[in-house]
Amino acid sequence: MSTNKSTIVINEVAFFVILLYISKATEVKEVYKWNNVNFTWPNQLVYQYSLQAGLYIPANNFPTNIKIYGSRIYTALGRYYSGTPVTLGYVPLKSNNVSPLVTPFPSWEMNVQCDCKTLQNVNAIDIDKNGIMWILDGLRHNNLTNCPSKLIIYNITSHKIISTYDFPSEGGQTNAYLGDIVIDGNFAYITDSNAQDPGIIVYSKKKNTSWKLRDASMFPDQNALTFKIGKSKFNYYHAVGPITVSPYTGNSKKNRFIFYSPVSSLNIYKLNVDVIQNRDLITQNSWRDYVHVAGTKADQSYNYVMNHNGDMYFCLLNKNALAKWNVDKGFRTASFVASNNMINWCTGAAFSRDHLYLISGNLSNYFINGVKPTIEMNSFRLLKVSIKNRNKRYS
Repeated sequence: MSTNKSTIVINEVAFFVILLYISKATEVKEVYKWNNVNFTWPNQLVYQYSLQAGLYIPANNFPTNIKIYGSRIYTALGRYYSGTPVTLGYVPLKSNNVSPLVTPFPSWEMNVQCDCKTLQNVNAIDIDKNGIMWILDGLRHNNLTNCPSKLIIYNITSHKIISTYDFPSEGGQTNAYLGDIVIDGNFAYITDSNAQDPGIIVYSKKKNTSWKLRDASMFPDQNALTFKIGKSKFNYYHAVGPITVSPYTGNSKKNRFIFYSPVSSLNIYKLNVDVIQNRDLITQNSWRDYVHVAGTKADQSYNYVMNHNGDMYFCLLNKNALAKWNVDKGFRTASFVASNNMINWCTGAAFSRDHLYLISGNLSNYFINGVKPTIEMNSFRLLKVSIKNRNKRYS
């Protein structure tokens, strides 16, 4: 693997100096908060039966990833535990209810784990400018389903499934953890966080096929396994997770990159889009020469998002902070946008005009410390941060 030796670390002293400024300059607003995620049930009988039968265990339901389209915030609700009746839904972008009910999407029927055609376990989604949602139904690490991992492409406007693609065995049918997805025209780039076989899956909609890239950069960094949330320190071994792609510049499609990282790493890696879309090249070892370190952060991150200007936003998990870097500039230009204790283990982000929405919570207690979820312990928030420049979809 080739790496850029001149990586830049955001200076820790400068970090705290900047925080003194941004704590006053950038406001973080709480939009919604859930201790108990509940749903728009068909009727009271179904709700009561689901509670009594253990089909709905309130403490085991929480949002993980979000995207915005129109007047809705769509959210994945990973089925990490039993008693989670909905794995994909939405809430209104604006509501007077601080803890709005989640409406199953596309329907209750599609969220029921009755057969492999329905949604089994969704951890991430992406939506293009035309309202086409790419649904990554790829969490298979907890034996809650025997169905293969799949990608569903759905038209929000017409309420119709465009296509369904079952990933082959190398895409992670056993212990799969397909964690994040970003759309790039007719392609999708997907991170597979499988601890034994991590990688990046490329899906071609035009050819309806996929292939997987494997590289040392996609494994956790042994020097970045330590996390600190609050006063607690712990080790967390998490392979490649966050991923995003640089926008088109004018009519040019050249010199575009994907940016990715293991969650347990400080490095942001980049790889040319022309390389990963070339399936024949991926069969050769030489493609790894194109992997470079784009920058080294002050902290670990769980999610990346990028706007049409090439501004990449990412939360710094241990510092309760949000940072920004324009990928067309050197990483030394990366800056801190906001710091707030509510930015706690940020797992998803989405743009809406002049705002960036974040989903944050205390998932680290469950994923890392192994604590059993309880309503008393749950705390999940939808946050809104004002950012400059109107955000447009570029995919």
